Amino acid sequence: MDQIRQLRFEDFKEEKLQQGYREVLERRWEPNIENEFHRHEFTADAIVIEGEF
Repeated sequence: MDQIRQLRFEDFKEEKLQQGYREVLERRWEPNIENEFHRHEFTADAIVIEGEF
């Protein structure tokens, strides 16, 4: 089984900035929240640090 790499937000942010992303944001939501379907006009990468998605 492949090992899952543990990544802190700070590490993720630094990696994305080095890759040329101009902005890296941290978002926190309450449990069981539902976001409306939406699109971005840009590439978006995400990492779940805690909980599940």
